[in-house]
Amino acid sequence: MRGHDDKEEIIGDEKENIGGNDNGSSGREIVVSTGGEESIGSSQERVLARLKLEDLPGKVEEDDGVFRIGKGLLPDGKVDLDYLEKLKPITVEELKKICRPIDPDDYLKEYCPAGVEKMDTELWNKYYADIQASDGGFDIFNYPGHCPMATVRPMTSAIMGNEMMRDMVIGMSKTALSQYGDTHPEDAPYEFVDIEWVTGYPCATWMYNITFRARSVDNGDIKSFRARVYDKVQCWEVLLCYPKEDRLTRSVES
Repeated sequence: MRGHDDKEEIIGDEKENIGGNDNGSSGREIVVSTGGEESIGSSQERVLARLKLEDLPGKVEEDDGVFRIGKGLLPDGKVDLDYLEKLKPITVEELKKICRPIDPDDYLKEYCPAGVEKMDTELWNKYYADIQASDGGFDIFNYPGHCPMATVRPMTSAIMGNEMMRDMVIGMSKTALSQYGDTHPEDAPYEFVDIEWVTGYPCATWMYNITFRARSVDNGDIKSFRARVYDKVQCWEVLLCYPKEDRLTRSVES
């Protein structure tokens, strides 16, 4: 008997169930073996051919080395012999039910906020263009609305309307600005002025894209800065911080 943790990849082929099923209906019996040439078969059979042995439900090894796809294993991974006698292979028709194609309409619903029935393609193109043009989503001015596929979200109003969240984002900005000063001693020191806007996206906790203004201590000039800060709950990790005009200038030059 081959072990339950066997990692060997299997090749799918099929053989005709000449006698038909016990219920009198004819059908093909899907067989997965550990050797031989890969048959062309149906799309479902080709899917099975790519599976690993440990992924197949109810696999049973017979004397001829053939693994049949059954209905299920016991919790400990073993098959009771009495149950084995009643175990029937999965048919092509049953497999088709399991492997039904994805409904495109269901997929497109992921792009629709609540109450919206049709994806706005033009708006989504602008949304993705905003993300690409602003270093991963600092400037989101075309937002489709809250839905699974709109991961980067504008959050300025929600954050600035909540005192605790506002203080947190200001603290993140000051931390990022301090780290920028440490890594760019040649640049004049800057002091935080105010928040311009914020976007973010969930990732275990939250990642914040903060655009804020800071004033040069030397000459009073004000610059917009961008900072990407990961909220680790107990601490913040500043992933990047830079003057916004520097990145825009480099983009134009390139």
